[in-house]
Amino acid sequence: MTTEVIYTADGITFVFPFAIETEDDCQVLIDGTLQRGGYSLRGQASIDGGAVIFAVSRPRA
Repeated sequence: MTTEVIYTADGITFVFPFAIETEDDCQVLIDGTLQRGGYSLRGQASIDGGAVIFAVSRPRA
């Protein structure tokens, strides 16, 4: 089963309240474009969730 959850980040950090097992389970898109870098993912395999942390602050849409 595939679950898709879409959230909007603040341009610096996005904290997600759900577990993901590996980085491959998470896709980061900016304006619909899949990002291959420029961010780090924290909290993989944590039942408490984790965070996407952008290397460079991005303006809010």
